[in-house]
Amino acid sequence: MLSRRFIRLTGKWKGYIVIIFVLAFFLIADSGPLAENTRPRVLRSRAYRLKSALNDDVKQHLESLDIGTKIDLLPHNVMIVTSADVADLIAASSIIRVIDCEQKYVVTVLADYSESDILPTTQQIADSIGIAGVGSFAEPPAANAVDRIIVDVHDSKVIGVVPVSLLDRVSAAVSELMAASKADKSKLGEAPEQTQAVAGVQPQAPQAPQVADVKPDTATAGVAD
Repeated sequence: MLSRRFIRLTGKWKGYIVIIFVLAFFLIADSGPLAENTRPRVLRSRAYRLKSALNDDVKQHLESLDIGTKIDLLPHNVMIVTSADVADLIAASSIIRVIDCEQKYVVTVLADYSESDILPTTQQIADSIGIAGVGSFAEPPAANAVDRIIVDVHDSKVIGVVPVSLLDRVSAAVSELMAASKADKSKLGEAPEQTQAVAGVQPQAPQAPQVADVKPDTATAGVAD
């Protein structure tokens, strides 16, 4: 009697157990590495209405840096930037915010960048060129700065958003600061090697003094040099 009741209870819950296992399987599969690779990337868009800069000029600047999957130009100087990379939209917003003015700007590559390079801080660049309005894509310069400059890394390149009149100064400052940082890094890398070389020298064991042969008629023995 007890065994029959147990069988009936087991059969009653059997369907629920199967459903739970199926749901668990799909949840695990959806969160696995294969799902990450096959899941479509979400496209995001931002619209900008330019005040001074021309749509075509801004689009050319963004495309030269490979920013944005798609850039649409609409009437009334409106631009829509679409990308699956949030960093693209952040960079696009900062660039547009800076160059959308009466002043003429250039958006260009200042230097190549690798993991071994050290990008100067915005404060270092500002001190070097004597201009306070230097920022990055994540932290663009203040809107009330007289000359607004952006220096940041994008796609293994050091990008400069610079007024045309200041391009040479900014380019020279970035090059000099990066070269100085690389030289300092090389010195720091050589120091441990020199220390290791010194530490690797085996100390010589002290040698016992050798006593010179003494003739029978010699009163005292001398130590050999």
